[in-house]
Amino acid sequence: MGRFLERLGSVVLWSYNRGTFPYDVMCAAILLFVFLTPGSVFHDQPSPTPVAPAGSQDISYTRVEEGKWVFFVSARLIPPGQDEARLTPTARTQIEKILSQPFEVADIKPVVSGNGETVGHSVWLNTTGPDPQ
Repeated sequence: MGRFLERLGSVVLWSYNRGTFPYDVMCAAILLFVFLTPGSVFHDQPSPTPVAPAGSQDISYTRVEEGKWVFFVSARLIPPGQDEARLTPTARTQIEKILSQPFEVADIKPVVSGNGETVGHSVWLNTTGPDPQ
């Protein structure tokens, strides 16, 4: 049992010299783990971010996981001071100009610049299908 703990300690502390057999085995095990572990094991998904920086475009969009869409709607297209109840229909009206298929607004979040000013809104849609026109 003592020999096992000694070897386990050597592996954990990585105390083997380069070029030795145990060192090569540990490196091979790490490489096998990195290249053979499927990405779905870690559930790592990028968080959608607006595709347009402030002022570059009024409406832009990007496809996120499972073919769904996130639209960036500039603050210039949405009148200031809109409450949550009026924000969704206003954003929907702007997106309908581009998207020629039925859609449902799943979520709307403000996009805030570094100085605290709202520059637009990210609008997540519950729709899949062809690219917007």
